[in-house]
Amino acid sequence: MKGFDTSFPIASGEDTDLSFRASEAGHKMVFRPKAIVFHSHPESLWKYLKVKFFRAFWRTKVYKKHSRKMVNDAYTSQMVKAQLALFYGALAALAVAAAVEGITVFFVGVALVLLFLSVLPFAFWAARRDLAVGLASIPLGLAKTAFFGAGFVLGIANQVVSK
Repeated sequence: MKGFDTSFPIASGEDTDLSFRASEAGHKMVFRPKAIVFHSHPESLWKYLKVKFFRAFWRTKVYKKHSRKMVNDAYTSQMVKAQLALFYGALAALAVAAAVEGITVFFVGVALVLLFLSVLPFAFWAARRDLAVGLASIPLGLAKTAFFGAGFVLGIANQVVSK
């Protein structure tokens, strides 16, 4: 088995691809709670949102190579997938609502309320530790979903075009 796939132009997805290939080759993956790992993290909101965008963008390449992993991918949790569906469902309903009034507005409202509710568990968890962080996590969670979703949609388009 070879190392990292160098066709990923930035560090975003190549490690997941490597772990999927190692698992497929029969290597056992284990969690070591005492392991010490250092990561650098974005120092601004804009840099954080760009990271989320590109993680989703390149995740589509990983999914193209390992399609059976899409459903049970530990990085992209089921909650994140639900948030993406709600976010883009609300956008689609808004587009329809612009042309047709009536029940579509109801669906936009339901999707937006469900999306808002989906970020609350983390917000409550964070608020128990720091109220300001808990409150800030609500709009940040929604922004993260928008950027992650945009990266995912553009990544799918990129994978379709690169066939």
